[in-house]
Amino acid sequence: MGQNKLAIGLLASCLMVGAGATGAIADDSNPNLMYLANSAKIPLGGIQALKTLDMPVAIPIYVPADFYLERMELEFTDWGGVNYRLIYEGYDENTLARSCFAVEGTNDGIGGLPIGNVSHAVNSEIYGDSTIEEGYYGESEYSTLLGDWIGRGMGYYRFVGAGVYDSMAGCDNVSVNEAIAISESLHPLP
Repeated sequence: MGQNKLAIGLLASCLMVGAGATGAIADDSNPNLMYLANSAKIPLGGIQALKTLDMPVAIPIYVPADFYLERMELEFTDWGGVNYRLIYEGYDENTLARSCFAVEGTNDGIGGLPIGNVSHAVNSEIYGDSTIEEGYYGESEYSTLLGDWIGRGMGYYRFVGAGVYDSMAGCDNVSVNEAIAISESLHPLP
């Protein structure tokens, strides 16, 4: 049972022109949707693509100031599952170090997250309590951050740190406090 992966990096890149500016990403008649799109730094085309998924979607309404949406990845499983990943990148102007993180969602089966070396509490008013773990996860060759799944119904979401996936290799993690803030800011897409 394989998965078909569709990286929407080109779509996101084309739609991202000017998205780093402080102005509105796009004009739409739903001010709540536009607030969420602007907060998550997702262009309207990306929001519309997420809304077509056969699942509830959550996006971060807190994204650190120097970060932008680098790409969206979608995976469709043979048995009807949908996974999405919003990958953000940022650069430190002084050191030119690249940092990244992702917010991931799924409507497919989820498993428990092995406890890491250190656990940090996440208290989401919308999705409940969880943790962000520090440990070796996925493809990471160094200790990284990974959130335990939070959610309800047909959607589950988590924070993903640098190096967990190949598409997030070669960058540094955000701070633990930033990871917690991002996780606690997850908000359902209307």
